Amino acid sequence: MKKFLLTICLLMALVLLTVPAMAADEDVAITLTPSSSTVYPGEELVLTVSVSATEEYTSIGYKLDFDSNVFEFVKYTTEDATVTGASSNGILGKSILVNFNNAGKHSGVLGKVTLKVKEVSPSSQTVGGTVSCKNVNAALTGASVSAEISIGCDHSYGAWAKLDDESHQRVCTKCNAPEVKKHSWNKGVEIDDATCTAPGKIKYTCTVDECGAEKIEDTEPLKHIWVNACDTDCNRPGCTETREISHDYGADWSADKIEHWHECSVCHDRTDVGVHIPGPEATEDAPQTCTECGFVLAQAEMHIHQMGTEWFNDGEYHWHRCEKKNPSCYYAGEKLPHDYDNDCDVSCNTCGYIRVAVHSYNLEWRAGSEGHWHICGSCGAKSEVYPHTPGEPATEDAPQICLDCEYWIKWPLNHIHTFGENWFSNEESHWKNCTDCDEKDALAPHSWDEGVTTEQGTVKKTCTVCGKEKVEGELPPATTPTTPTQGSSTPGGQSNSAHPQSGGFPWEIAGIAAVVLLIVGIMLLVIEFIRSRKTNSKGKYSKKK
Repeated sequence: MKKFLLTICLLMALVLLTVPAMAADEDVAITLTPSSSTVYPGEELVLTVSVSATEEYTSIGYKLDFDSNVFEFVKYTTEDATVTGASSNGILGKSILVNFNNAGKHSGVLGKVTLKVKEVSPSSQTVGGTVSCKNVNAALTGASVSAEISIGCDHSYGAWAKLDDESHQRVCTKCNAPEVKKHSWNKGVEIDDATCTAPGKIKYTCTVDECGAEKIEDTEPLKHIWVNACDTDCNRPGCTETREISHDYGADWSADKIEHWHECSVCHDRTDVGVHIPGPEATEDAPQTCTECGFVLAQAEMHIHQMGTEWFNDGEYHWHRCEKKNPSCYYAGEKLPHDYDNDCDVSCNTCGYIRVAVHSYNLEWRAGSEGHWHICGSCGAKSEVYPHTPGEPATEDAPQICLDCEYWIKWPLNHIHTFGENWFSNEESHWKNCTDCDEKDALAPHSWDEGVTTEQGTVKKTCTVCGKEKVEGELPPATTPTTPTQGSSTPGGQSNSAHPQSGGFPWEIAGIAAVVLLIVGIMLLVIEFIRSRKTNSKGKYSKKK
């Protein structure tokens, strides 16, 4: 009899489960509490089924709703149930069926459902269902409930593939979950050179293996190279473009002995060139001038040129002019050719005339850590420095080489630096250089000693590490040397006594005069002696016999 009643109750519960839940306020509500919000394939998920009621009821049914491809049912237990008075509590298929001995507002834990996650499952699942209940013969209202469960995955991703122009993705082979990342672009390779007016093109490639994404971007045009505001031809190698310009001709005339003209203040181009138009002949008071430009063709008879220091010039020569203003002369002195250091020098060393000169760069590359460049074969000037184009990354045995100039950007990874014994230095610090590459070692500021005071009053200090010297303080002003006195030592080690300074007493002349007087005195004594001998032999002083 009891088995028959139980069967009837189960059938009634199944009928109740077919009644859809209402959206109005529930008389009886069921909640599902998962043991974890995230479970992994192979793990078990425990759902605690709880009930609360505002009306009395005698039976309740809850139909579980879960994806059988993701979960498999393990068991339903009532060991932890807190609802009392149940005459039966079991599960049929996916339905939980509970009957009570008496009607009441039964509330608490009905039981626990254990599900197991299958090996391959989507990343997110909803476990829920519908509830129905009955108080004897009257159906009460219930509602659908659910619980969100995340299925974890120890991802095993496939290869990267381009997703769009901005990113690439790879997909988990277990759960099909995608991983998306931005492209990682390399430094790019120049595929089209920029010109003065057109941009160049650089192709970038994503560095992520197997992505293969590429993009091409424009570089800025190089812009024209003009020597000055009047230059009509672009000086960049390979560019043949020209431009229209307007010269800056002044109002003042320029002239020489034959003709006059207006000259551009920028490039010295000439316009309005014409021969002089002589005015009246020169007189004693007025010169002959050109009636067009005022150039003095013939000076006044009493005029003496007074050449100024200001230089005048044209494209080939420079000269001084007479600077007398009354009357204005403008006489041009000797014309001398411009003086340049080399074929590329644009400024005359004498008058400062600026000419148009273009460097002649060699084809051979020069290079350093900052980039590579060409050298002018005439003056040694550097061209624009271009950045290196890195080749394949350095390996243990091979360097990374610039694809344009073959400069070693990075040495082989197994390169061992060999630092010499010699110190290198600048004003602030010192270091040692690797004998093979540009690597610096022991870079540190100078360590100056206390210094030694020199005779000039300065202090000479020496770095105690590298030996570099520096002088602090100012040298005293130079003094005018005094004239050495007689007997003082000359730079050659000889005495000045035999070479008296000009402006002193003429000792050499005095010595010669003394010698001459001595000789004259001796001669006079000799003459007087002879004369006295003759007188004694014939005169009053002779002895009588």
